[in-house]
Amino acid sequence: MPDYPKVRPEIKTEELIEVIKAKGIKLRYLADAIGVHESTLQRKLKNEQEFKLSEVVRISCALSLTRSRSEERFSRNAETD
Repeated sequence: MPDYPKVRPEIKTEELIEVIKAKGIKLRYLADAIGVHESTLQRKLKNEQEFKLSEVVRISCALSLTRSRSEERFSRNAETD
């Protein structure tokens, strides 16, 4: 099997937090929407833990972000081992 580079989402957490606050979304709701515990989401928003790509997609849906707004908040960053 080919060795593909790992791709992980790079999150602009400060901007994401601003969007969450502007939309009046509670962290508990967002955590439930992406399938993690509220404390896990808090760690991810503090950059203590990385977001999974699937979580990024769920956040975009939960916040009703358009594709262009999602791309402003999240960018892909390839990293190799």
